Amino acid sequence: MQVHRTSPFRRRRRLPVASSAVHIAPFPLDQPAIDDGSERSCLTDVGLAHLARGCRGLEKLSLIWCSAISSTGLVRIAENCKNLTSLELQACYIGDPGLIAIGEGCKLLKNLNMRFVEGTTDEGLIGLVKSCGQSLVSLSVATCVWLTDASLSAVGSHCPNLEILSVESDRIRDDGVISIAKGCRQLKKLKLQCIGAGDEALDAIGLFCSLLESLSLNNFERFTDRSLSSIAKGCKNLTDLVLNDCQLLTDSSLEFVARNCKKLAQLKINGCQNMETAALEHIGRWCPGLLELSLIFCPRIQDSAFLEIGRGCSLLRTLYLVDCSRISDGALCHIAQGCKNLTELSIRRGYEIGDKALISVAENCKSLRELTLQFCERKLLSAQVKLVWVHANY
Repeated sequence: MQVHRTSPFRRRRRLPVASSAVHIAPFPLDQPAIDDGSERSCLTDVGLAHLARGCRGLEKLSLIWCSAISSTGLVRIAENCKNLTSLELQACYIGDPGLIAIGEGCKLLKNLNMRFVEGTTDEGLIGLVKSCGQSLVSLSVATCVWLTDASLSAVGSHCPNLEILSVESDRIRDDGVISIAKGCRQLKKLKLQCIGAGDEALDAIGLFCSLLESLSLNNFERFTDRSLSSIAKGCKNLTDLVLNDCQLLTDSSLEFVARNCKKLAQLKINGCQNMETAALEHIGRWCPGLLELSLIFCPRIQDSAFLEIGRGCSLLRTLYLVDCSRISDGALCHIAQGCKNLTELSIRRGYEIGDKALISVAENCKSLRELTLQFCERKLLSAQVKLVWVHANY
């Protein structure tokens, strides 16, 4: 058995022996064979059972790619480790009895993270939240093919104190998300990747989750501007918004957000191809506290959008531009002249970005600490030389 103890604050740093956090991972497949005739060690329920009996004060357990661990091992954890507060299961084959046992035995469980978990069904997660849902604060379920609306309905009914929720599933429909919205009104951070959900689901988020601060919507094919309007009107504390591949959204969506969510500090738009220049102009006019802006594959946004960003978002510190084909030197000049606190700038495949842009950055952004240029084919050598000279003599 290979046991690593890791701190939640600093990676790859060993904790004292008294630590109650345990991270368990399998031996690498490419581990050299031993020639002494002995068999290679394998982590199984037997080892986990001994760990449970010997380390009853265990609080955090992470099982990643441990294919020989089953419900039997989790049952032993549940029987002996009553102080468990955090459980991560990734790429494991765990049956329903294991999850149900954790719910019954670990009443202090606050964080549950499941990814690529096989062998279980809705019954396992439902059983867990029925028993310890009151204590759950954070729940993440990703790429678990068994997950349906039935599980989310149970979460909505039994997890009133949930603050962080991440769900990625092709089988989730409106009903599951609506149950979450109605039952988990303390939500502050929500990430959804649910192709089957639409406007009705997100309307409910806006209606019931007024404390929401961070929202990430990914690969939605059915929801429209109506949804984001509802969220913007109901979630006025929103500070972080991510929109990935939401094909039906237009400029109107960001106008709703900009006018209602004045605390917005981080905005990422990726692959929302119907959004044009006006979308960012609204952000520049109404969101003066914007700190980070990421635009990825936004082919319709032009330079004039950044004139408003430069005028209205002087606090901007981080800008990422990837595959934005209509953005040129003018956009970067607007940013450099208006956002002089910029510390990080990253441009990938900015084919219209040239010397003029970097010269303006060199002259105006004295706090710049990180610059990344990838596949920018125009000649940038003279600008780079001046950038280095300006900062060296500042």
